[in-house]
Amino acid sequence: MEQAEAREKTKIYIAGPFFKPGERERIEKIEKLFSEDPFFTGYDVFYPMHHFIKDGEKMSNWDWGKAVFEMDTKALENSDIVVAVYDKHYSDSGTAWELGYAYGLGIPVVLLCTDLEADNSIMPLCAAKRIYDFDKFVAGEHWDFDAFNITSLK
Repeated sequence: MEQAEAREKTKIYIAGPFFKPGERERIEKIEKLFSEDPFFTGYDVFYPMHHFIKDGEKMSNWDWGKAVFEMDTKALENSDIVVAVYDKHYSDSGTAWELGYAYGLGIPVVLLCTDLEADNSIMPLCAAKRIYDFDKFVAGEHWDFDAFNITSLK
C-alpha cells in the first residue's frame, strides 16, 4: 500500500479539552498542523469540537450530552489511533475517559503533554505508545510520528 493511500485510510481521533481559551488554542494548533504540514496531511482526522448535534439546542441537557457521548464514542471505536493533548495531572475528565476507552479497545494512544516536567498522571503516561512535548511537537519535532505504523494494542 502506498504511503499516501495508507494515510487516507488511517483514522485519527484528536482528544483533549477545548472549553477554555488556552485549551481551544492547543487543539487549533494540532488542527493546523494536521491540515497544513505536509508531514501530516492526508490522514482522516476527527475533531470532537467541530461536530455538532443537529437541533441540539432543542434538546434537554441530558439528551444532548448522550448524543455527544454516542457520536464521540462511535468515532473513537472507528479510530486507528488517538492523539491526545494532555494538560498535566488534572487534565480534562473527558480526555481521561477517551484515553482509557481507547486503551481498553486496543487503540494506540499518543500523548502530547503540555508540561512533561509537571506532576502527570501515571495512568495516561503508561497507556501511551508515544509521548511528546506538545510545544516541541507543534514546532516540528515529530520526525518519528507515523500513525499507520504505530503498533496496535489489539
